[in-house]
Amino acid sequence: VSRIIWPTKEELEIMLWEKPSTKIARELGVSDKAVTKRARKYGISKPSRGYWAKLAAGKIIPGNRE
Repeated sequence: VSRIIWPTKEELEIMLWEKPSTKIARELGVSDKAVTKRARKYGISKPSRGYWAKLAAGKIIPGNRE
């Protein structure tokens, strides 16, 4: 069983606002739920539901932490 090397709190926060947690999870080899739990443990706010779809549609400004 290999251990996951988690990014620091600061690195994870940046990652969460750059791409969806599902992509981060795939890169780390964990589930997206594990990424969500780690973010909650660190007290990091994640983009709200629908953020990535709105961003793709051009309805919000990138990095706008709603």
